[in-house]
Amino acid sequence: PAVRHVWFDFHANCKAMKWGNLAKLVEKVGRGLDRQGFLLVNDAGRVMSVQTGIHRSNCMDCLDRTNVVQSVFARRMLLRQLRSFRIISAEELDVCLGKTKTKSSLRNSFWSKKRLVSAGGAEVVNWDASADGEPSSTSSLVRSGSSSSSSSSSTSYVLKMPYEKLEKAFRILWSENADEMSLLYAGTPALKGDFTRTGKRTTTGLFMDGLHSAVRYYINNFLDADRQEAIDIILGKSA
Repeated sequence: PAVRHVWFDFHANCKAMKWGNLAKLVEKVGRGLDRQGFLLVNDAGRVMSVQTGIHRSNCMDCLDRTNVVQSVFARRMLLRQLRSFRIISAEELDVCLGKTKTKSSLRNSFWSKKRLVSAGGAEVVNWDASADGEPSSTSSLVRSGSSSSSSSSSTSYVLKMPYEKLEKAFRILWSENADEMSLLYAGTPALKGDFTRTGKRTTTGLFMDGLHSAVRYYINNFLDADRQEAIDIILGKSA
């Protein structure tokens, strides 16, 4: 099968906390992500669609930047899935993907009161709606590039979810998973956790990254050798 390699200089593009520049990477690989699709099986066990490829992120000697990049890829795929279920409209998807700069009338263009849609044989309800079936008053379709932040660029959208509760749920899920993976691999929670949790870098996040980096240095230099020897003994690889 064909393998495509895409080079992206994370430090050069995202220095000075310009995280929105990750959109440049999404633009490079977005079509590939869309073409590979995703696995969908309905309640009756029928395969509705299959995934035909994978995206792998390799960052030299760092799992944290890999986590940040993969979170952006996961966002795009989730948005595509929501669209395939007709939970969001095509116009809403275009705004979230940064293809449409306007957000006027989006809230009223698709959602109707107590609307039910079919997704793989099961009924799905707008779980982020208020009691009357309309999107909550705090929900909005946001594109980071439209803000006045000095760190934003013309392509600084971060694939934000169309509804606030969905955005929060995604961030929590991804961040908790990243911390668990990092604890297994490096002995500390993931670095840049403030970005994956809030979408921006903070002073507290920078301080915690420094602390976790120091802990990782200690573990790497004083504890890992014994751990690796124990693993080798368990696997029968000890000399």
